[in-house]
Amino acid sequence: ISRNGNNLVFGNGEMGLNIQSKGDVYLNGQKVVTTGTNGLNADKVGGVDANLYARKDQNNDWSGVQTYSNAAPLRFVVGNVQGSAIPIQFMSAKSNKGNVGYISKSDGDGMSISPDGNNELLGLYSDRTYTTGHLVFAGGTEKDIRFGNGHMGFYFKEDGNGRLGAWDWNKNRLIWRYDTDTNYMEMGEAPKWQGRRLFLQDPQPQGDVPYGSIWIGF
Repeated sequence: ISRNGNNLVFGNGEMGLNIQSKGDVYLNGQKVVTTGTNGLNADKVGGVDANLYARKDQNNDWSGVQTYSNAAPLRFVVGNVQGSAIPIQFMSAKSNKGNVGYISKSDGDGMSISPDGNNELLGLYSDRTYTTGHLVFAGGTEKDIRFGNGHMGFYFKEDGNGRLGAWDWNKNRLIWRYDTDTNYMEMGEAPKWQGRRLFLQDPQPQGDVPYGSIWIGF
């Protein structure tokens, strides 16, 4: 033990120094942490290499499955200041095609799905949904497009013939239907032209029969 100026020196460069204590060792009131049973390593955090942790100031490559179990939202801030205008990008891992899909903020109050980051294929807005490409419904035997809480809409039934029609699901009745095998349109009710209706039925029409309507019985 010696004094060197304002420093109190324990040991020297000729011998090792081993400080022992019954309990923890403190320096200026702070506990001295050593390797020992604590597993302290300057290159690891919790026993995991430090380079496996994500950093906020660098790009990160997530190779494991990321699961979000709480109710906190996952936010992508877009714009020229805080981030990219195309926050979600899908890249091909099997070829050198680069990016193959994008999900980004669209012009105005909406978002878009694009195959190349420039041409908007599908746009989602608060008041509309549109596409610049073909809308194809595949798989299954029947596909529906319904309006007004599902009350009315169109359907396509892919059976042996193939049928395209309009249906009233609220009242469970046919509006019109076209069959590919017959190549003609079938109407669920007598149509109306310029305020007059054409009835093709055996019993006399009842109800809404405007003046000047035509009835052909059997």
